[in-house]
Amino acid sequence: KFRLAPPSAVLLRLKALLDDFSGPAVDAAATLVENAGRFLLRLPESRVRMENLLAVMMRLRNVRNLDSRQTNAVDSAYFACRPPDKAMQRRRRPPLQEYMRHLIFEVLSDGSIVEVLRKLMKLPWAEAEPYLLKCPLKVTPQQRGCRVSVCRNTAALK
Repeated sequence: KFRLAPPSAVLLRLKALLDDFSGPAVDAAATLVENAGRFLLRLPESRVRMENLLAVMMRLRNVRNLDSRQTNAVDSAYFACRPPDKAMQRRRRPPLQEYMRHLIFEVLSDGSIVEVLRKLMKLPWAEAEPYLLKCPLKVTPQQRGCRVSVCRNTAALK
């Protein structure tokens, strides 16, 4: 991962571990892939070989009778190299909405209601109003402490 060893040497060790894919070799292979696999997968000179070794590792995981701990270790290593596409996508909001969310969900507390209210009133109201009315409905159970503050702030906006 930090170029302490040439990629070819690491891939050779991984292949040796996959040839003996049982017991501690499974754990060692999973650890090696989890720590250095993404780097090897992105490196142009080792990409094809690493893709092939990952495919072999997943085939061996399905064929061999591994216990649940080892299966989870192999899965975790695989997804550390190739994260699912859903994890890469993050909902993008316009900066104005991000600012309103920041004010409501992070800054707002019992002591800062007046300050947050003043900042919200300075926003371009035509753009901010529809989202600002939806925001209090998105208070999650983890944010229970700020429900009272959100309600007071929404009531003051009337």
